Amino acid sequence: MDIDNTQVEEVNPESQGEDSDVVVQEQGPVEVADEQEEPDTFDRKYVESLRRESAKYRDKAKRTEELEQRLHHALVAQDGRLADPSDLEFNAEHLTDTEALSTAIGTLIAAKPGLKAQQVSGDVGAGVREQPKPPTTDLLAIMKGLI
Repeated sequence: MDIDNTQVEEVNPESQGEDSDVVVQEQGPVEVADEQEEPDTFDRKYVESLRRESAKYRDKAKRTEELEQRLHHALVAQDGRLADPSDLEFNAEHLTDTEALSTAIGTLIAAKPGLKAQQVSGDVGAGVREQPKPPTTDLLAIMKGLI
């Protein structure tokens, strides 16, 4: 039992036998370990500067990710084999290894041929045309001849 920082040891009379007396021993004060040590604290100005610095690094990382995504999209579009460059999922390895990018595009087209870019061929009736030829018959001259 612990009373006023003094440790008391009790002896159970049943373990000693019925004819022995109960012995109580007292020992000196026991030191209680301070389990809750005071945490390290920093002044508010220092903590705010650390937070601002950390926020700058997070913003920079977000911007880097965005630029990597745009570069990947541009590299896939430059290849020209896919109708929509966003069909190929982003992989950082594709940014540095053109062979891996080409292989990934080829694998995607083999798995899903509908994603392949369509090549239009032949005359579709649109675009710049040659100047029309002047008519061989002159309707105005024919009408003047009738008068």
